Amino acid sequence: MAGVFEPLVGAWGAALINLGLMISVGGAFLSWTLLCAEIPFTCGRDGTFPKWFAVENENGSPANALLATTVLIQLFLILSFFSKNAYQFFFLIASVAILPPYVLSGGYALKLALAGEGYGKSDRSRNWDILVGALATIYGLWLVYAAGLNYLLMCAVLFAPGILVYMRARRERGEPVFVGFEAALAVLIVLLAVVAAYLMWTGVISPL
Repeated sequence: MAGVFEPLVGAWGAALINLGLMISVGGAFLSWTLLCAEIPFTCGRDGTFPKWFAVENENGSPANALLATTVLIQLFLILSFFSKNAYQFFFLIASVAILPPYVLSGGYALKLALAGEGYGKSDRSRNWDILVGALATIYGLWLVYAAGLNYLLMCAVLFAPGILVYMRARRERGEPVFVGFEAALAVLIVLLAVVAAYLMWTGVISPL
C-alpha cells in the first residue's frame, strides 16, 4: 500500500501507511501477548493450572504466565527458521490443535442436554439443545478428519507435556491425579506423541 500511495500523493503517503502499519502491528503484538498470558493466569487462579502461573509482580501483572508464554513463543519462532513454509505449518498446527477442544465442548453440551444437568426444574424441552450438541459434535469430528490425521498426530507432541502441568495442578489441590478413564487417556496421548515423534524423526510424516 505504501508503494501504491507514494506515487499518488508523495513521500508523506508512504510514511503515513508505514506509521499505520507499525501502530497496527504493535497493537496486535500487545493484545496477543496479553491474551496468551491471560489464559494460563486465569487457569492458575482457579486451580486448573499450577499456582505458579497465578503469581503476580508488584504491578499486578501475571509475571510467570507472561514468562512461560513468551518463552514458548520465542521457541516456536526459532523453530520457524527451520521450516520452508513456517507460516503455513504453524497455521495448520494451530488450527488442528483447537479442534479437539471444540469436539469435547460439543460432546459435553450433548451430555448435559441428554442428562438434564443444569436445567433444574425447567419444563422447557431439551430437544433443541440435544440437536445442537449432536450436530456440533459430529461437525467437530468431521473437521478433525478433514484437517488431516497427520497434523492431529503431530499435535499429540504438544499435548503430551500438558499432562505434567495437569498432574501438578491436581496434586496442589490434594486431588487424585487421574480419575476413571483419565489415566488411559493420558497413556494414549503419550503413546501417540511418541509415535508422532518417531515418524517425524524417520521422515514418514513431516511438519515442514
